[in-house]
Amino acid sequence: MHGLGNVVDVGEAQNAQLKKKIHLHDLELDFWVEGQNEEEGEESRRRMESDVAVLNALEPPPHLEKLSIGRVIGTTVYTNWMTSLTNLKSLDINWCCQLECLPPLGKLPLLKELNISEEDGSEYESDEQVEEDIDEGDS
Repeated sequence: MHGLGNVVDVGEAQNAQLKKKIHLHDLELDFWVEGQNEEEGEESRRRMESDVAVLNALEPPPHLEKLSIGRVIGTTVYTNWMTSLTNLKSLDINWCCQLECLPPLGKLPLLKELNISEEDGSEYESDEQVEEDIDEGDS
């Protein structure tokens, strides 16, 4: 799904009813909008709140195996549904330049692959070290 940064009504995202898509195993959520890099101040804050709300509303089915999240304006991509993805094997986080915090990866028991691209110098932290989180998922 591309252009999610243009969604301003959380109801639109909820109407996608991704959680009911039983054959969905691979999902890309891309929040790119034209002029995204020029947003400042109040406009950037509103966009950040909107991206987080839309991301939370786009709850995918729990059997999802691969998730890619891109261009979210915000400091985290940890959603209220992330830990319910117990079959997730691959997580890609792309072009989220303000990202400071990762989801609790240890709560994703099958996660084998984590790709973070173009961090733009951001520092990442988690409640636990990323390596320990992924190792916990192996047991």
